[in-house]
Amino acid sequence: MDKLKDPEKPVRISAMLTLARLGQGNSEVTEALTKFSEDSDPETRLNAVVALAGLGKADHDVIPILLQALFAEERATAKAAGRALGNIGMKEPEQILPGIQGILEKGQWPAAGDALRALKQMKAQAASALPQIVKMYDSADSAGRIDILETVSAIDTTGDHALPILVKAVKDPDATDRRDALISLMRFRSRVDVILGPVTGVLKDNDAENRLLAVGIIRGLGREGLPALPDLIAASQDPDLRVRSAALNAIVFYRPLPPEVFDACEKSLKDRDSRVRTAAVNALRNLGQDYPERTTDLLKAALEVEKHGPSKNLIESTLQGVVKGKESKPGGPQDSEKVPSAESGKK
Repeated sequence: MDKLKDPEKPVRISAMLTLARLGQGNSEVTEALTKFSEDSDPETRLNAVVALAGLGKADHDVIPILLQALFAEERATAKAAGRALGNIGMKEPEQILPGIQGILEKGQWPAAGDALRALKQMKAQAASALPQIVKMYDSADSAGRIDILETVSAIDTTGDHALPILVKAVKDPDATDRRDALISLMRFRSRVDVILGPVTGVLKDNDAENRLLAVGIIRGLGREGLPALPDLIAASQDPDLRVRSAALNAIVFYRPLPPEVFDACEKSLKDRDSRVRTAAVNALRNLGQDYPERTTDLLKAALEVEKHGPSKNLIESTLQGVVKGKESKPGGPQDSEKVPSAESGKK
């Protein structure tokens, strides 16, 4: 509050906008900002009105002022106006949507970005703006595309508008933009029919972080990610050891288990990096209960050639656990031990 009396106008304005976020329910703050809204200085009046709107003290007459404030050169003012519009829009979307859509149609940045953030606050209340937002995507710069993706993902509950541009975005030239698109795609995991192909394609991305994220998304899809299994098996030989390890952890959870999974584990037990060999042993540990004979054979072969002490100890303990589990099973060989043929694994 003391900053409102500062002799420097920028300091007073900064204090107003800060109070817009922190002064909810404080009558003293409201009274002080109301006085500034009648100040002789236009910039001071504007920021006082924006701050009051941020506190929820705004009638319909100030909406045009807030919309115009989105074009303010001072970014703090524009952002505060966007937040205030979003707050109004959550309660009365019809009051701000026409003005917001008019700004989007002009395509003037950064005002369009602040308008998008207002819509993002409104979530499903802003659904009618989705076609206009999607239309902006191709002509926007990298930062604008990120704003668009975030806004559409927040508003679109079905994915009908968001998914087409997200699928496009996973092929964006910028690796960070591709990553943001992947993260947004996770929100629409119920639309496996649409997202699985694009996400699987990212396993060949030139950015290791994106490949790693794609492995995690596919694994998170559970059984529905099964069509991507051949690509996950290929990823177990990825240049990046983190991707190789993650892929190994992913491929062993699918049933029926194609024989190629064991082939991948066998290769990985000979990997140049002990961390990947560890991942391969842990993967086989997960297979030991269902496929004890094949798992035991691979672990015994790996034990004979392993030179790294900790890795050798891990193989020995895993082998003991698999053997113990096999001996505790009643009866003869288990049906689960029958590894399907390559053809049945494709079904």
